Amino acid sequence: MKQLCIFNTQRTMRKLLLMILVLALLAININCGGGGGSSTNTSGRTTVTINIGETRTASHASGKLLSTASTIPSDVTSIKFTISATDMATIEWVISVAGRTTISESFEVSTGANRHFLVEAIGASGKVLYRGETFANLDGTPITLTIVMVSTDKTPPTFEGIISATAKSTTEIELSWTAATDNITLQDKIQYLIYMSTTSNGENFALPSFTTSPGVTSFSVTGLSPVTTYYFMVRAMDERGNIDTNLFEKFATTLAPPDIIKPTFGGIVSATAVSSTEINLSWGSA
Repeated sequence: MKQLCIFNTQRTMRKLLLMILVLALLAININCGGGGGSSTNTSGRTTVTINIGETRTASHASGKLLSTASTIPSDVTSIKFTISATDMATIEWVISVAGRTTISESFEVSTGANRHFLVEAIGASGKVLYRGETFANLDGTPITLTIVMVSTDKTPPTFEGIISATAKSTTEIELSWTAATDNITLQDKIQYLIYMSTTSNGENFALPSFTTSPGVTSFSVTGLSPVTTYYFMVRAMDERGNIDTNLFEKFATTLAPPDIIKPTFGGIVSATAVSSTEINLSWGSA
């Protein structure tokens, strides 16, 4: 009976050790990223997928829309992608169309604001036949951009510019405008470029300070300094990249922070009796 008990104890110990080993291996697998699943990109890069295929053709004479196609035209032989910003190395990539009617390409782009995406459709002679461009802000979350390419059109949108700039807090100013119109691009596809300065007419049009999603008519600028005057101009960009040149400017001053600092005060200095019914008190100024 004693030998049987010892045998059962040893077998139980072996099972226990085996379970501990399995659990340890599972822990190692989890810590090393095993098991798949999605995760947030923390490497400072964002995966951007660009879909192209839709094209719009405009008249050489009037610049008005003639036709819209859902596929890449047959006279396009290659597509050139250019991705740029002031704080990143420019990415250029050329691919052959080779009879394809639509193209989807993915890029790893440095995370940050105002990334500029330009797509050019090139013919056999090397001439750019169609082009489309847009801006996007990247935060590490994978995104998909659908870029429509437009031919010929060099007419910028018709746009009245910024209408109002209103301080909402010590660090936020809200901008608004009326939607632009364009001869080719639909209103909900027009993108707005915002230029900001701390001096009147000091806006730098070489690069927007902020860019909006297509079709919006307001934007909140945040992260500003309290009690500071900011000047703004807003311009409209169509799908081909034509930008209007209005010079309408609005300004607003961010609000002052609430006063939460108590006065510096030494308190009462003296109390002097001057009569049977009167005592004079005195103190230094706070």
